[in-house]
Amino acid sequence: AARAAPGSARCCASCGCRAAAHADLAPWLAEVSRRVRRFRDPTLTKRLPPSSWVLPVESAAWSPDAVALHVLAGGLFAPLSSAGVLRPAPALSDAGGGAMSDGGGGAEPPGQGASASSGAGAVHGDDSAGAPGARDGVWSPLISVCVPTSTKRHAFHPLLYKNFASQTYAPRELVVVDTGREPSRFLQQKATEDERVRYVFYPVRDSVRDRQQAALKVISSGRASASRYYVPSPDCWSLGLKRNLTVALARGEVIAHFDDDDLYSPTYLEFMLGKLREQLQPADAPQVDSGACRSTEPAIVKLSEWHLFDFTGRTFRHLDPQTDPGVRESWRKPMLYGYGFSYMYTRRAWELEAFPDTEDCEDDVFIQRLRDLRGVRIGLLPLPSKSFGLVAHSFHSDNTGVCEFNGARRLGTRCPPPQGFEALLPIVQQVAMRIPLPHAPVAPPPPQGLRGTLASPLQRSPFGKGFEKGYRRTFRDGPVAVDGYYVGAGRRGKDILATRRPYTVTAV
Repeated sequence: AARAAPGSARCCASCGCRAAAHADLAPWLAEVSRRVRRFRDPTLTKRLPPSSWVLPVESAAWSPDAVALHVLAGGLFAPLSSAGVLRPAPALSDAGGGAMSDGGGGAEPPGQGASASSGAGAVHGDDSAGAPGARDGVWSPLISVCVPTSTKRHAFHPLLYKNFASQTYAPRELVVVDTGREPSRFLQQKATEDERVRYVFYPVRDSVRDRQQAALKVISSGRASASRYYVPSPDCWSLGLKRNLTVALARGEVIAHFDDDDLYSPTYLEFMLGKLREQLQPADAPQVDSGACRSTEPAIVKLSEWHLFDFTGRTFRHLDPQTDPGVRESWRKPMLYGYGFSYMYTRRAWELEAFPDTEDCEDDVFIQRLRDLRGVRIGLLPLPSKSFGLVAHSFHSDNTGVCEFNGARRLGTRCPPPQGFEALLPIVQQVAMRIPLPHAPVAPPPPQGLRGTLASPLQRSPFGKGFEKGYRRTFRDGPVAVDGYYVGAGRRGKDILATRRPYTVTAV
């Protein structure tokens, strides 16, 4: 801000010196505004960005993405240095402008520049075998395993760390963004013992407003008066925002997703990176492992088939969405590309398309937007063998993602425990004793005082892209409140309610 007396030069309102002596931050702020819209795109979410910001002085040295996430996180987020502390702000020149005038900020984005190179070495200490780079001519980048979690998921954290620590691929780090009432004591301890673990806790809540408003609107036949768009409370974070924060904190050239409750074999990262190398390999390269990967190009790989694990009976299943008879035809392609628990991609892919600031389906939108872009390489990977497991997607009482059900029917084919998960089973046994038993989707009891029809047990169709016939409920006694998860407009304007777990219905 500047002030000026009649006949005098404009001066800074804070320090009184001439305004011309300060850097012009207008281009930088314009770039930050564009990055805010990148993370909270109004075409993808109902959540609006805040109308005004308060930025710390040191934010002038951050990348525009980091500043935008700081704004959307209500000022709680700040980029970390390689040592896990706040990046110091370099001194600004008196002339101003410089690196900031082009909107680039004074600090290198995570994963780039000299600070990231020294940080990558710090992650692995003096173990040169674990340092990223080219080993024996093979591209071996630092892989950042990114995991959003919350207080109610702390029981799964020993399994999460075991999945990470057991990996055979050396240059890796674990980046966890935790939210809720209290931090994870287990991961706090591991962060002090294992320098590859980067754990950050924020005392905020997980956002549920979108799902509640959608439920109210559908059940009341669209008569809900709530506005379509809203500015969320700064202490309510969506899953999409948390995913973007993990990637922003990561230093790796390659990003891998782990779900905190799933099972990953020790060779998972090594297998997925080998397939990512193939996607990035130049056409004229003499061999796949030549180290000539175009690592700065956008690419993503994911599994096209996987195993399932049910905590109830400690049983495994194998699922191939392309051939499973229980998968509806309209579900096959969304299931092939969705389910972000097996995503691995280059940082460049995230720089092109961030995760939408939504409460769910953020991974589906992310990969769909990448599919719509030219030049993005996408690989669907079958398992080497049905008897060998890479990932087992778990089902239990506190799933936050979409489970593989068709109504009350569990998808997939029952199978013996696959090879690759043997070392995880003792920890799985301990975790199973600390969580409530899961339940298959069931129809809720009829609500008191309301007249309606329930066609079948309620189950969400994959990825929120339309809902199937037979999941329709019509009420004639006005709006109701639903303690459930997600609803949406169905085919031909029918009102459809879908949920991932049993719920209750009460009159408003």
